[in-house]
Amino acid sequence: MNNPARQSDYFDKVWTNLDITHRCLLQCPRCSRQNHKGMHKRGSDVSLNDFEKISKCFKNLHFCGQMGDPIYHPKFLDILKIAVKNNNNMHIATNGHGKKDDWWDHAFFLTKDRNTRWVFGLDGLPKDSHKYRVNQDGNLVWKQMKNGAKNGNEIMWQYIVFSYNENDIEEARSMAEDNNIIFRLIESSRWRGEDDPLRPSKHFINRWF
Repeated sequence: MNNPARQSDYFDKVWTNLDITHRCLLQCPRCSRQNHKGMHKRGSDVSLNDFEKISKCFKNLHFCGQMGDPIYHPKFLDILKIAVKNNNNMHIATNGHGKKDDWWDHAFFLTKDRNTRWVFGLDGLPKDSHKYRVNQDGNLVWKQMKNGAKNGNEIMWQYIVFSYNENDIEEARSMAEDNNIIFRLIESSRWRGEDDPLRPSKHFINRWF
């Protein structure tokens, strides 16, 4: 790819996934943070200077951490400001837990009416999501999801199917539709055999939604 014009076209189309921090407040039992403690170097928070370079190079930025949740970067609001300034398209995946109302108001203001999608991991009805996402306050996360959608942001509810939530799918889907939120079911592959207590019934295994 030596042609500068072709290089520019490539970088304008490709989505670049970023793991910008090592931080997370939850203790999800199938997350690699819990299952491989001591095996992974935690890493560090990306600097604003480095992010500025990334933001200028890549048009489409996908914030989906493998070892950390992007909103826990200490300067995530500054990162959003840089991305907005550089007119980036953004896809932000988060568990949505642990931030105050004014933080969310600021974040949603920055991304309002832009090509940005917020994807909230809420696995089950808000009252039950902590059964997998340990420490998550699902009701407060749901509150922010609704606020984000109400104020002009594109919000997606990512719902991983587990044994404890497989019978609540239609209720959750209806809740999402009532609040102008996109609903997406996810099939996990992180089961510990057929007897894994988190594994849903076979009706939901290897099924596309």
